[in-house]
Amino acid sequence: MSKRSLNKKAIALVVLLAFVFAASVALAKDNKIKLVVTVKGIPAIMATVKADGKKAQCDASGTAEMNLAPGKYKVEVLAGGISLGKKNLKVKPGKSSYKIKL
Repeated sequence: MSKRSLNKKAIALVVLLAFVFAASVALAKDNKIKLVVTVKGIPAIMATVKADGKKAQCDASGTAEMNLAPGKYKVEVLAGGISLGKKNLKVKPGKSSYKIKL
């Protein structure tokens, strides 16, 4: 093999490895999910949702948005600093909306 051919192959390998690394970083990123929170069937208006050290505020429809990577979480819902309850949540790749019923 010529030196020029080896250089082209080395460059191609570096580009390929960079692409694989960038793709793996992108897949590991948190994804934005919606949590629709209800307490006894009523939207949890302005409640705070905690998961994985992160917090989000529910809006007027009881919906909060958080960035969570796929995985299992313990979600806690609070109102006025008082815990309304906890639920287990499994965030799945490609799914962006979950219901939390307390």
